[in-house]
Amino acid sequence: APFPAHHRTPPPPPPPRVGLDPQEVFPCTRCGACCRNLGKSSIFAKLDRGDGVCRHLDLDTNLCRVYETRPTICRVSDMFGAFSKHLTWAEYVALNIDACDELRARVKRRPPANREEMNIVRAIPE
Repeated sequence: APFPAHHRTPPPPPPPRVGLDPQEVFPCTRCGACCRNLGKSSIFAKLDRGDGVCRHLDLDTNLCRVYETRPTICRVSDMFGAFSKHLTWAEYVALNIDACDELRARVKRRPPANREEMNIVRAIPE
C-alpha cells in the first residue's frame, strides 16, 4: 500500500522547495521577456530572427513553438551544469530570477512596435 492502512487519505505532500534542488523546475512565469531580448548576446545569434526576438517564439501565445526540443541554452535547469562548480542551485535560480526581472523591465520600457506587441507587453507580469 502506498500509505499505512490506518490513514484514510494519503499524508500531505512536503512543502515545495523551489530553487533548492537542480531536479526541481525553474519557476518560469512564461512572460517571454527572455525570448524578446536575444539581440544583446551573440550566444543567441542562431535563435534571433533579426530584431532580438527568438524565431521560435509564438507571438500569439507567447510560448515556445519548439519547447520540447528547445536548445540547451534555453533550458535553465540543464544550463546549471555549466555553473554548478561555482553556484548552488538556489544561487543560480536567484540570479536567473533577477535576470528575468530585468528583462521584463526592459521589454516594458521599450515602445511597442505595433498593436500586437502592445497587447503582449501589457500581459507581462510586473
